[in-house]
Amino acid sequence: MIRTQIQLRADQAERLQCLSRETDQSVAELVRQSVDRFLDARGVVPAVGLSRLDALQVVGWAASGRSDVAARHDDYLEDGFRPDLCVDEGDG
Repeated sequence: MIRTQIQLRADQAERLQCLSRETDQSVAELVRQSVDRFLDARGVVPAVGLSRLDALQVVGWAASGRSDVAARHDDYLEDGFRPDLCVDEGDG
């Protein structure tokens, strides 16, 4: 999560504190839920992409058969992006 700071009017803070006690949820959780509802109502879709945790979960899924990948990963990555390896999809 990303820490952020907001300013609320006194009445908003009091109402959130009251709801927090009633629901046994933190004010931060209530604010997150409110932001989600607001964004959903506006039709704002989540950004597509991998988080660091998502990326780390793929570690170890495949075996290359090479024993030097840790030391030469940049070389292998560069080879993987060589223009001559691109596939020409043609005009359809």
